[in-house]
Amino acid sequence: MYGGHFSFHKACQFGAIGLRALEPADFRALFEKQTIRKPKSEEDHHLQEVQIKVFKTWILAMLNNKELHEEAKLLVQHLTEYEMSKDKGISTKRSNEVEKIISSAKPELFIIALAAIAEDFPQPQALRRIVEQLTRLPEDRVKYLIALLKFEHALQKNQNLA
Repeated sequence: MYGGHFSFHKACQFGAIGLRALEPADFRALFEKQTIRKPKSEEDHHLQEVQIKVFKTWILAMLNNKELHEEAKLLVQHLTEYEMSKDKGISTKRSNEVEKIISSAKPELFIIALAAIAEDFPQPQALRRIVEQLTRLPEDRVKYLIALLKFEHALQKNQNLA
């Protein structure tokens, strides 16, 4: 759980031991699955909580922007509210739209996916703020913002199911 994704030898090949070299083990695997499973036991629950905190801390360190974290949490809250609808057809469509947003691999695709929901989105200023933040980020940090959104979205869904 506390192991790194890269070996010490590989980390040294980066030229310096920085945050990238300290990527948590299993970080990539979690986001390939895109789900956070409910723990089966109390011990699993505790381990999962620790792992979540480690992952989240590493993402926030990579982004180095506390304001962006707050914006991401707020956006995910609005996205979760947007997804929920009494009409199953609308709910499914909106869930697919949100999935497209948090699965975007490139900044352009992310912005296009946000633009697709802007007309019906109850909080358009939240979309505007996240796009503004995104445009200020160096390109290599955008993937961490999207990872943070995926992570927060999965946590929010688990809270709603509990």
